[in-house]
Amino acid sequence: MSQISHNTGESEVYPGFLVQPVTFDTTIVSVGDHLDFRNLSDFKILLTKEFEKGTRNFILDFSKTKSFDSAGVGSLFALYKRLSQDSGMICFASASDVVMKTVEITRSYKIFPQYQTVEAAQRAVRKLRFS
Repeated sequence: MSQISHNTGESEVYPGFLVQPVTFDTTIVSVGDHLDFRNLSDFKILLTKEFEKGTRNFILDFSKTKSFDSAGVGSLFALYKRLSQDSGMICFASASDVVMKTVEITRSYKIFPQYQTVEAAQRAVRKLRFS
C-alpha cells in the first residue's frame, strides 16, 4: 500500500482497489475482482479517506469486477448521501455483466449514472462541474 496523497495523477493502491485522482475533487477508483462483504471495510476506509481529502466525484471502474453484492451497493448509497449534500456524484464506468445485473436488480441506475467507459464518465463529470 502506498502513502496517502492527493496529487493529481498519483495512483494509490488499497487492497483490491486502485485509486487515481484526476482533479482536486474527482477520483477514479478501479474496483478489482470484488466489491462485496469480503472487502467492504477496506472500501469504506478508501472512500472515507478520499472524501476527507476533498473528493466529491467518484468514477468507479467496474471493468474487472466479478462479484458485487448488496453490501457493496449499500456502501455506495451511504457515500451518495454524503456526496449529494456537496453536489457530488458517483458514476459507474465499464460495468461488467455481474455489476450490470446487480444494478438492474437494485435499480441503482436511477441514482448512479452509467457510462460505457471511464473516459465517458470523466467527460460527463467535467461537463457537470462546469455547467
